[in-house]
Amino acid sequence: MNHVTIDDIVRFVVEQVGPFPPWRKPLTRESVIDVDLKINGDDAKELMIAFFKRFNVDPGNFRFDNYFDAEAVQLHKALLGLVRWITGRRTKFNETLTLSDLERAAILGKFVDDSFGN
Repeated sequence: MNHVTIDDIVRFVVEQVGPFPPWRKPLTRESVIDVDLKINGDDAKELMIAFFKRFNVDPGNFRFDNYFDAEAVQLHKALLGLVRWITGRRTKFNETLTLSDLERAAILGKFVDDSFGN
């Protein structure tokens, strides 16, 4: 097990994506990468590759498409989500990946993908 704190994860994210504007809520364990950080597609893929390297994490059974969309899919899902929001139907497209999940993986040295019953 590695000694990694949430502060280490937050510093890493800020190094990778740049500082966040002061009006955005601070990054916490509960921050969701694609929702709160607005990272998806190729940017998310680059972030995760850098994360695995920086913290020496075995990706294990990490499945990128469980958590993130390809950039071309994002517009389609955004429009579908808007229609469903207007009609009152809630839709969850992807599993959430939080900074807490990254912290856990960094501590364990491996990523354990619990999504979709895996």
